[in-house]
Amino acid sequence: MEKEKNNLSKKSQINFDINLISKFLNNYKFLLIFLLLAIIMYSQLYSALGQTIMHHSHWDSYTIQANAWLKGRTDLGQDYSWLELSYYQDKVYLGFPPFPSVPMFFLALFFGEETPSSFVTSLYAILAFLAAYMLCRRFKLTDFAAALWAVFLTFGSNLISVSVIGGVWFQAQSLSFALTCLSILFITSDKKTHWYLSLAFWAMAVGCRPFQIIYFPVYVYIIYQKLQKEGFDTKAFLKTLTKILIVPAFIGFLYAAYNYIRFGNPLDFGRLYFKEFANEVHGEFSIHYFLSNWRNIFRLPLDENNRIQFQKFNGFAFYIANPFYIVFLMAFFTSVFMAIRKKIKFDMFDLLIPGTILLHAIATLSHKTLGGWQFGLRYFIDMLPMAFLYVLIKSTKVNEFKKYQLSITLSTVPLIIFSVALNIYGTLWLFLEW
Repeated sequence: MEKEKNNLSKKSQINFDINLISKFLNNYKFLLIFLLLAIIMYSQLYSALGQTIMHHSHWDSYTIQANAWLKGRTDLGQDYSWLELSYYQDKVYLGFPPFPSVPMFFLALFFGEETPSSFVTSLYAILAFLAAYMLCRRFKLTDFAAALWAVFLTFGSNLISVSVIGGVWFQAQSLSFALTCLSILFITSDKKTHWYLSLAFWAMAVGCRPFQIIYFPVYVYIIYQKLQKEGFDTKAFLKTLTKILIVPAFIGFLYAAYNYIRFGNPLDFGRLYFKEFANEVHGEFSIHYFLSNWRNIFRLPLDENNRIQFQKFNGFAFYIANPFYIVFLMAFFTSVFMAIRKKIKFDMFDLLIPGTILLHAIATLSHKTLGGWQFGLRYFIDMLPMAFLYVLIKSTKVNEFKKYQLSITLSTVPLIIFSVALNIYGTLWLFLEW
């Protein structure tokens, strides 16, 4: 009798497990399909570039910094002539925002100077894809639509070309992209504990790409809006916000202290001492660079005979290799048009998100270069996660989108296929020097 009960219990458990797996596969089948395709894509790109998952990029300054930390140093201990480094008071330093050295620190414990930096950089992109997918599901998109839009954001952009090689610039951008996607995912949650995580991820992203700090008002407004719905007054809101900001403030303090220890300036992480900018009349950032950069972000990839020719230095029109901007601009102008027609209200998100993206773009256009050697316009991927959030917010407020979600998603498939194919080609074109 006891044996029969045990057998029934085991069968029941097996059936429960099978049902659970079946339910998971049914709910997330397109996520798993596109995730598998992403893994295949990276494996083929690695093969074409002649590298394995253990590939260590010789442009990886972050691993060098991590190994210096293991030796108790803030400087690098020696010069590496092929890298962009800061030279200050007869010492050599990493002059890029420091946070990407943190994951490399833990890897350096096991791999030393030969960390699998390229594979880790690819993992950052895959993490961004997963976060984007979960964000779409939060906004009530189907498994298919969520997977497709997540692909569009991540693998239909310059993120591909900056996530196959673990160079210092590429690590910073890929990790910042992933952290920003995670911060947006958690800030849109209704759970207050998730907001703490969100602002922590945001602070980490700032430590990869400092201009991410521009989006702070967006996070604050989302928190304010959620607390307002719960009946919180201004005093309660400020009290909650103060608690949430403790961790990011501490992370910011660590950045400032690290900068001060090295360069005597809490706001300078070493860029002032790059050879590239040290003798530059206008420095790293100046309004003098704005007009030439403005022309670059709209220049078409054509030669003097109007034949297709991709520009390798400082890129080409931002919307070609990153066509999600087309969707973002369409969403913004549609929102403006519908607000004028009084079909929907022009809300704070219509000011905050496009406004901060514009401010980010202006700051980027004031930089001496637009990313140098690249395919597309890699600096402009830094703004894509917020553009993605805006599109999700606006589209799910429109009844037509809710009703025709599948049709609208399917109508973007040709653009998504084009964007992914173009960026795969561009990655090979860039690194194989086609």
